[in-house]
Amino acid sequence: MKDLMLDIETLGTRPTSVITQIGACYFDRNTGEIGDTFLGNLRVSDALKWRLTIDWQTVEWWFQQEQRSWLENPDIFTRVLGSFHPFAKKAKYIWSHSTFDIPILANAYNVIGSYLPFHYRQTRDIRTLTHLAGHQRNESTIDPKDKTHNALEDCLYQVKYCVECFNKLKENQNER
Repeated sequence: MKDLMLDIETLGTRPTSVITQIGACYFDRNTGEIGDTFLGNLRVSDALKWRLTIDWQTVEWWFQQEQRSWLENPDIFTRVLGSFHPFAKKAKYIWSHSTFDIPILANAYNVIGSYLPFHYRQTRDIRTLTHLAGHQRNESTIDPKDKTHNALEDCLYQVKYCVECFNKLKENQNER
């Protein structure tokens, strides 16, 4: 599988925000089959040592959420980033909300003196895909309750509706 879905959970929305969780999964864009998965919880106190930032409005929002799986067994910031690197390196395309996930992840790698495990030309944006496919949430067969704010579960959710978009684009192409 060459496509990788990426999602992160954070304590803010700025590129300098603390990352609390990284989730990713390889997937087949035609069938939605899921391949290897990755889930890493990052220790907030360790991330703060790297001078990453917290947006207190986001923290308040997290207190309103039922699930905060990123609090379970957090690991050292550099260890999680280090283990994600070889996992993501074999991907051809990295799908995410690229104006959010990618800048924050890139900054995290930058502060530890490293680099993203993929080239910026490999990134693909989910919002652009859904727009091009003309995908409407009310048309989707995917239950919005599947979005849990667990980074891996959200990747699985995103794969489902992206596959719908890929299929819709193929249908539109075949109609021409």
